[in-house]
Amino acid sequence: MLEQKLIDEIVNGTLNNNLLPSTENSFVELASVYEDEFQNVFQETTYCYLTVFDAFDRSELPYWDSYFDLDVMEEMGFTESRMADWQKTKTISDDDYRMFLRSWVRVAFEENTDWRYAIAALHPLKHSDGNECIALLSFSECGQGGWEFEDVFLGLFKTKSEAINHLKDDNNLLLDNFEDADLERYLNAVIRQ
Repeated sequence: MLEQKLIDEIVNGTLNNNLLPSTENSFVELASVYEDEFQNVFQETTYCYLTVFDAFDRSELPYWDSYFDLDVMEEMGFTESRMADWQKTKTISDDDYRMFLRSWVRVAFEENTDWRYAIAALHPLKHSDGNECIALLSFSECGQGGWEFEDVFLGLFKTKSEAINHLKDDNNLLLDNFEDADLERYLNAVIRQ
C-alpha cells in the first residue's frame, strides 16, 4: 500500500530533480493499476495507443475480404480492380498501404472491437502540501483463452504535459487524440519497419 510519506518523497524528488532510485523502485513495486489501493488513491486520465507492431499487417492486405466488407474498402478509396490486383500479385505498394492505414487507424480507435490496445494512464501523485507530479503507467488486456495483463511503469513527470509529450515523442506509437502530424509520423514508422 502506498503511504503518504512515500508519495511526498516521490513528489519532492520528481519536482526537484533529485528522486532517489530506491524511492522510485519502492513506488514501482507498490504501484499497480490493478491494485484496488492504487485505483482508489489516484484519479487517472487515460489514452489508448497503437504501437507500430499493432498496425494491420501489410502481408494480410491481399486477403482483405477475410477482414473487411467490400463497401468498407471502397469507402477507403480502393477499387475492386485494385484489390483484385493485390490478391493476384500479393504485393501492396507503400502508397496503398499508407492510404489503407489512414482509415484503419481511425476505425481501430473508434470501434476497437476486434483489437485491444495498450492504455497509458496518467496518475497524479498529490503531496500533503498540495503539490503533485504525474506517474505514467501503461497497461493492456490481451491474450487467447483468457486475459493476460501487462502493467508497465513508464516514468514520473512534473506535469501531465511532460508525460503526454513523452508518449508523443515515441516514434513507435500513436495516441488516440492524435493530430495529422502525429499520424504521418506513425505511418512512416509502420512503413519503415
